[in-house]
Amino acid sequence: MENETKKSKGPTKTEIAVGFMCFLILFFLGGMYFIFRFLFYVLLGWYPFLNRVLPQVSVSIPGVVTACLILVLLTVVIQVLGTKVIRSVREKREDFSLSPWRFRWTGVCLILLIVSFTGGLAVVGVAHRTFEIVKDEQESFLASTREFKNEYYFSLNQRNVAEAVEKYSAENQRQLPAGIVNATGIPLHSWETQLLPYLDSTALFEKIDLSVPWNSQQNAEHFQTSIPVFIRVGSTGDQQFNREGFGLSHMALNSRIAVPGHAINAQQVPDGLANTIMLGEIKTRLPAWGDPLNFRDPASGINKHPHGFGTPGKLRGGANMLFLDGSVRFISEDIDPKILKALATPNGGEDVSNFQGGR
Repeated sequence: MENETKKSKGPTKTEIAVGFMCFLILFFLGGMYFIFRFLFYVLLGWYPFLNRVLPQVSVSIPGVVTACLILVLLTVVIQVLGTKVIRSVREKREDFSLSPWRFRWTGVCLILLIVSFTGGLAVVGVAHRTFEIVKDEQESFLASTREFKNEYYFSLNQRNVAEAVEKYSAENQRQLPAGIVNATGIPLHSWETQLLPYLDSTALFEKIDLSVPWNSQQNAEHFQTSIPVFIRVGSTGDQQFNREGFGLSHMALNSRIAVPGHAINAQQVPDGLANTIMLGEIKTRLPAWGDPLNFRDPASGINKHPHGFGTPGKLRGGANMLFLDGSVRFISEDIDPKILKALATPNGGEDVSNFQGGR
């Protein structure tokens, strides 16, 4: 018995359709749909562009007339030059057969010239726009990198202040620095001045007369100095000194834990050291670091009030806050006001269990 060989049949239309659909599904699941978007924008992207731009285009009559005159002039020049070239070749090579220069050849040359000119402008425009995009992206990247760097180094400054507060507190019966007042209660010096010996500024501290106001004639020159640990990295000009020449501070003490001349004891914080703000960064109405009234209320909000806390950064809305336990945490400006107020009070007894990661 002979085996009959059967010709293998190819895939049916249904099988081809099913295979193609499977391919498309895998294609999209693999994230390759951007190819279709690219083809769409290349083939049809001009339509929405024209639909958006044409209503804003105004026709200039002088410009149209000038363009028509230039086209006529180019047509005449191409026709004349083409005719002369053909005639010159025919005179030099009598055995070489050439048909006379035709007007349609002039039209083709004119179209090619226009396309080349337009293409050149398009390439220049694309290159210029690409350069602008790359430049903007680079500037944006550098700005964000600079901002993150400044924010990081300022948080280190706050940690240095926390260490200085800890040393001061250890030598003063666990009292926090709150500034110096005279016998009648008039503020003389700031809490930041009290921290100078613990911030490698002992020499400057020893020059200050603590019995007279910080901005008195005897002391003024000593406060016309910028203390790096009190300001943000990269600060220049009016971010370092005020109009009187006094060095500025980018920090303020929590007014709910201290007032001029009096502060709570670090061992008497019912709400917990980790749940109570000690100080934070500020961006507006910057005080001199020697100003004994450098206190602000965190409950007034972050980036909400000129006399409140905040940061000039644009990437993240909020501020770095130093807590009594020495930790530095970024608190969002969108934090629940009730939670922020609870973090500002040392003995309110509020529930701050919902406070997570600055939110």
